[in-house]
Amino acid sequence: MVKGEKLPVCACRLCGELKPLRHSHIFPRFYWDWLKRTGSGYFREAKKPNVKIQDGHKRYLLCHDCETRFSAWETATAQHVFKPIVADPTKPVSYDAWFYRFLVSVLWRSLAIDLDDRPEVIHPDFRAVEEAWRAFPFGPTASQLLFASARFRY
Repeated sequence: MVKGEKLPVCACRLCGELKPLRHSHIFPRFYWDWLKRTGSGYFREAKKPNVKIQDGHKRYLLCHDCETRFSAWETATAQHVFKPIVADPTKPVSYDAWFYRFLVSVLWRSLAIDLDDRPEVIHPDFRAVEEAWRAFPFGPTASQLLFASARFRY
């Protein structure tokens, strides 16, 4: 966030409360930082291949409280899973429930964006999956939500 930037006040996509929204990464920042360090330092979009992009996709999506909640899981994942695997892919990593919460948070953000941007191409059953994943940070167990989509049939 740029200092002094006025944030839009809208319903948070996760908790639904009317609050200033943060410019949230869809995929975690540690992922984009790693791509920049190990690649050309820039990204490109398929629709505009000649335009360099310096950061990953962001949206005004989450309020400060929800962004902070996701940030804790992202930090744990970066420190205990991502960085150790990048350093030595053969070495096992340990994780706990926070990793499942991280995974669901990334899946939820991606699905929520698709539902908002392209509702006509998303199968209607995915709305129920999105609702279950949206509730995840506030209650149900990881295993219940990771497999919430198992009810969906192609």
